[in-house]
Amino acid sequence: MAKMNTGIMPAPAGAPVITDMVISTIPTTAEIDYAVRSGIKLTVQDNAAGESAIVSRVAGATSADDVFGGGELVSIKDVLGTALKVEAIESVRPSDFASETGLGVYLVVRTVDIDGEARTLAVGSTDAIVKLVKLNELGALPRWVAFEQATKATKSGYYPVNLVDRHAEIAGRF
Repeated sequence: MAKMNTGIMPAPAGAPVITDMVISTIPTTAEIDYAVRSGIKLTVQDNAAGESAIVSRVAGATSADDVFGGGELVSIKDVLGTALKVEAIESVRPSDFASETGLGVYLVVRTVDIDGEARTLAVGSTDAIVKLVKLNELGALPRWVAFEQATKATKSGYYPVNLVDRHAEIAGRF
Protein backbone atom coordinates (compact mmCIF):
# COMPACT_ATOMS: atom_id res chain seq x y z
CA MET A 1 0.00 0.00 0.00
CA ALA A 2 1.41 3.40 -0.94
CA LYS A 3 2.02 5.99 1.74
CA MET A 4 0.23 9.30 1.45
CA ASN A 5 2.59 12.21 0.87
CA THR A 6 1.48 14.97 3.23
CA GLY A 7 4.31 17.30 2.20
CA ILE A 8 5.57 17.38 5.79
CA MET A 9 9.24 16.58 6.04
CA PRO A 10 10.65 14.69 9.03
CA ALA A 11 12.50 16.81 11.58
CA PRO A 12 16.28 16.81 11.29
CA ALA A 13 18.26 14.92 13.92
CA GLY A 14 18.65 16.99 17.06
CA ALA A 15 15.65 19.21 16.27
CA PRO A 16 13.38 20.07 19.21
CA VAL A 17 10.47 17.72 19.74
CA ILE A 18 7.09 19.34 19.14
CA THR A 19 4.55 18.42 21.81
CA ASP A 20 1.76 20.88 20.97
CA MET A 21 0.40 22.66 17.91
CA VAL A 22 -0.81 26.13 18.83
CA ILE A 23 -4.00 27.24 17.07
CA SER A 24 -5.95 30.47 17.34
CA THR A 25 -9.04 29.54 15.32
CA ILE A 26 -10.98 26.42 14.40
CA PRO A 27 -8.34 23.94 13.20
CA THR A 28 -8.25 22.69 9.63
CA THR A 29 -8.52 19.01 8.79
CA ALA A 30 -4.85 19.15 7.72
CA GLU A 31 -3.86 20.43 11.19
CA ILE A 32 -5.94 17.73 12.87
CA ASP A 33 -4.40 15.08 10.62
CA TYR A 34 -0.88 16.27 11.43
CA ALA A 35 -1.62 16.34 15.19
CA VAL A 36 -3.04 12.81 15.18
CA ARG A 37 -0.21 11.40 13.02
CA SER A 38 2.42 13.12 15.18
CA GLY A 39 0.84 12.25 18.51
CA ILE A 40 0.68 15.89 19.59
CA LYS A 41 -2.09 17.96 21.15
CA LEU A 42 -3.76 21.06 19.78
CA THR A 43 -3.43 24.04 22.10
CA VAL A 44 -5.62 27.12 21.86
CA GLN A 45 -3.40 30.21 21.75
CA ASP A 46 -5.78 32.14 23.96
CA ASN A 47 -9.43 31.86 24.81
CA ALA A 48 -10.31 35.14 23.09
CA ALA A 49 -12.50 33.34 20.52
CA GLY A 50 -14.54 31.68 23.28
CA GLU A 51 -14.89 34.93 25.18
CA SER A 52 -15.77 36.77 21.96
CA ALA A 53 -18.58 34.29 21.25
CA ILE A 54 -20.02 34.88 24.72
CA VAL A 55 -19.83 38.67 24.38
CA SER A 56 -21.39 38.54 20.88
CA ARG A 57 -24.26 36.37 22.10
CA VAL A 58 -25.04 38.64 25.03
CA ALA A 59 -24.55 41.85 23.01
CA GLY A 60 -26.99 40.54 20.39
CA ALA A 61 -29.65 39.66 22.97
CA THR A 62 -33.08 41.18 22.33
CA SER A 63 -34.66 40.17 25.65
CA ALA A 64 -33.69 39.50 29.25
CA ASP A 65 -34.17 35.76 28.63
CA ASP A 66 -31.72 35.94 25.72
CA VAL A 67 -29.11 37.57 27.98
CA PHE A 68 -29.09 34.52 30.25
CA GLY A 69 -30.04 31.78 27.79
CA GLY A 70 -28.12 29.86 25.22
CA GLY A 71 -24.71 29.98 26.88
CA GLU A 72 -24.88 26.64 28.65
CA LEU A 73 -22.87 23.90 26.99
CA VAL A 74 -24.65 20.58 26.65
CA SER A 75 -22.62 17.40 26.94
CA ILE A 76 -22.68 15.02 23.99
CA LYS A 77 -23.71 12.29 26.43
CA ASP A 78 -27.00 14.14 26.94
CA VAL A 79 -27.90 14.01 23.23
CA LEU A 80 -26.61 10.58 22.15
CA GLY A 81 -28.79 9.22 19.34
CA THR A 82 -30.74 12.48 18.95
CA ALA A 83 -31.02 13.91 15.44
CA LEU A 84 -29.58 17.44 15.48
CA LYS A 85 -29.07 20.02 12.79
CA VAL A 86 -25.58 21.45 13.19
CA GLU A 87 -25.95 25.14 12.38
CA ALA A 88 -22.37 26.29 12.93
CA ILE A 89 -19.10 25.76 14.74
CA GLU A 90 -18.85 28.75 17.07
CA SER A 91 -15.37 28.34 18.51
CA VAL A 92 -12.60 26.06 19.66
CA ARG A 93 -11.64 25.90 23.34
CA PRO A 94 -8.95 24.15 25.36
CA SER A 95 -10.03 20.88 26.91
CA ASP A 96 -9.88 20.47 30.68
CA PHE A 97 -9.55 16.70 30.37
CA ALA A 98 -6.04 15.45 31.07
CA SER A 99 -5.78 12.47 28.78
CA GLU A 100 -3.19 10.79 26.64
CA THR A 101 -5.77 10.47 23.89
CA GLY A 102 -7.80 13.13 22.16
CA LEU A 103 -6.88 16.38 20.51
CA GLY A 104 -6.61 18.60 23.61
CA VAL A 105 -9.45 20.88 22.45
CA TYR A 106 -13.20 20.81 21.98
CA LEU A 107 -15.55 22.59 19.61
CA VAL A 108 -18.49 24.73 20.66
CA VAL A 109 -21.23 23.79 18.17
CA ARG A 110 -24.62 25.44 17.70
CA THR A 111 -27.42 22.94 16.96
CA VAL A 112 -31.20 22.62 16.84
CA ASP A 113 -33.25 19.45 17.30
CA ILE A 114 -36.30 18.26 15.35
CA ASP A 115 -38.62 20.15 17.74
CA GLY A 116 -36.72 23.41 17.18
CA GLU A 117 -34.94 23.43 20.56
CA ALA A 118 -31.58 25.14 20.27
CA ARG A 119 -28.62 23.53 22.01
CA THR A 120 -25.00 24.53 22.21
CA LEU A 121 -22.80 21.45 22.42
CA ALA A 122 -19.29 20.81 23.69
CA VAL A 123 -17.81 18.35 21.15
CA GLY A 124 -14.50 16.74 22.09
CA SER A 125 -14.56 13.43 20.23
CA THR A 126 -11.84 13.25 17.58
CA ASP A 127 -14.22 11.58 15.11
CA ALA A 128 -16.86 14.27 15.57
CA ILE A 129 -14.35 17.14 15.53
CA VAL A 130 -12.68 16.13 12.28
CA LYS A 131 -16.01 15.43 10.55
CA LEU A 132 -17.55 18.73 11.68
CA VAL A 133 -14.44 20.67 10.62
CA LYS A 134 -14.48 18.99 7.20
CA LEU A 135 -18.22 19.71 6.76
CA ASN A 136 -17.47 23.33 7.63
CA GLU A 137 -14.58 23.44 5.11
CA LEU A 138 -16.88 22.00 2.43
CA GLY A 139 -19.59 24.57 3.16
CA ALA A 140 -21.89 21.66 4.05
CA LEU A 141 -23.32 23.17 7.24
CA PRO A 142 -26.08 23.23 8.36
CA ARG A 143 -26.46 19.45 8.28
CA TRP A 144 -28.51 16.85 10.19
CA VAL A 145 -26.35 14.46 12.23
CA ALA A 146 -26.42 12.37 15.39
CA PHE A 147 -23.78 11.51 17.95
CA GLU A 148 -23.58 7.80 18.74
CA GLN A 149 -21.44 5.99 21.24
CA ALA A 150 -19.41 3.08 19.91
CA THR A 151 -20.49 -0.37 21.10
CA LYS A 152 -16.89 -1.57 21.31
CA ALA A 153 -14.39 -0.12 23.76
CA THR A 154 -10.91 1.00 22.82
CA LYS A 155 -7.86 -0.75 24.32
CA SER A 156 -8.00 1.71 27.22
CA GLY A 157 -11.68 0.91 27.92
CA TYR A 158 -13.08 4.12 26.45
CA TYR A 159 -16.25 4.07 24.32
CA PRO A 160 -15.70 6.79 21.69
CA VAL A 161 -18.47 8.97 20.33
CA ASN A 162 -18.90 8.98 16.56
CA LEU A 163 -20.71 11.48 14.36
CA VAL A 164 -23.18 9.87 11.95
CA ASP A 165 -24.99 11.47 9.04
CA ARG A 166 -28.77 11.84 9.28
CA HIS A 167 -29.14 14.44 6.55
CA ALA A 168 -30.73 12.26 3.85
CA GLU A 169 -33.41 10.88 6.18
CA ILE A 170 -34.33 14.18 7.87
CA ALA A 171 -33.49 17.18 5.66
CA GLY A 172 -36.49 16.79 3.36
CA ARG A 173 -38.91 16.77 6.29
CA PHE A 174 -37.95 20.23 7.59
